[in-house]
Amino acid sequence: MWQLIKVALNHNRILKEADMMTNTDDRKNRSILQRIAHRVMLERGFFPDFSFQALAELDGIHGPATPTEESTRVNLGITT
Repeated sequence: MWQLIKVALNHNRILKEADMMTNTDDRKNRSILQRIAHRVMLERGFFPDFSFQALAELDGIHGPATPTEESTRVNLGITT
């Protein structure tokens, strides 16, 4: 009985170590792919990073727009 428990515990340890290795490999591979994608976008004339102005505008948004805000109104020339 103890032999079986020992084998099961050892098996769980091996599985956890394999999971940790896979997670590390996944992070490493993701990082490599992100660097490749960033470089290729720059090579092809795209701007993969947000500009300072875009980040500043985003920083000024504190929630969804409301119907009473001027920027959410649509003017189709229809009078009510």
